[in-house]
Amino acid sequence: MEKLQRIRMMACDVDGTLTGPGHKLSLEAASALRELEEAGVPVCLISGNSLPVLYALSVYLGLTGPVVAENGAIVYDRLLGRKLTLATPLDKEAVAEALKKRFNLEPTFQHPYREVDLAFKRRSISLSEVQGYLEELGYKVRVTDSGFAIHVSPPEVSKSRGLAEACKLRGVALSEVAAVGDSQTDIDMLKAVGVPLAIANTPPEAKEIAALTVEEPNGRGVAKLAKMIAEAHTRGVKLS
Repeated sequence: MEKLQRIRMMACDVDGTLTGPGHKLSLEAASALRELEEAGVPVCLISGNSLPVLYALSVYLGLTGPVVAENGAIVYDRLLGRKLTLATPLDKEAVAEALKKRFNLEPTFQHPYREVDLAFKRRSISLSEVQGYLEELGYKVRVTDSGFAIHVSPPEVSKSRGLAEACKLRGVALSEVAAVGDSQTDIDMLKAVGVPLAIANTPPEAKEIAALTVEEPNGRGVAKLAKMIAEAHTRGVKLS
């Protein structure tokens, strides 16, 4: 309970975490995150999605935390009016054309709105082969699979780095942050924060370091965690 009361921000992945089957946003999670905000804990959305998608989602959910887009490449804090670009953008059109010709990879619908990295529709393919091919062409990249898209990013891009920069803007230490996610791209973030959280579909290696794990998956799990943190803060206020 004391550890939950010390949380000053919650970082939450979107796809597979706030969403469930059919990519539908969990209304239960949305409501719980609002409760958490009302308890004084801002929620930071952090995702492989593009900035316009995350910004709109944050606004409509009524969240006040910064957003971290493109797996950590872009940080935007609308309350402070600050935007950070943490890596040199890839040549989107050249990379997309090369991967279309060599692997028949198709960019996602967010392609026009991405600023630094690229995201492609998932298909059965060797990520190391894709990365090796791009390196042969002279691109320094990291290729990952979020479970929802194949991402091609500059090697310095990570959710942990993006979250760290977002926290600096707010004067919040990573040790005071809770985070939850569902894929391999979330593991570095979970290792970086003071209170890593796990839901049923969080990767096993992340569950091993989680300070708190719930049995519910996706948005149901997030809702339960958010309510627990909100309750801890509400009790803390009543006791003080």
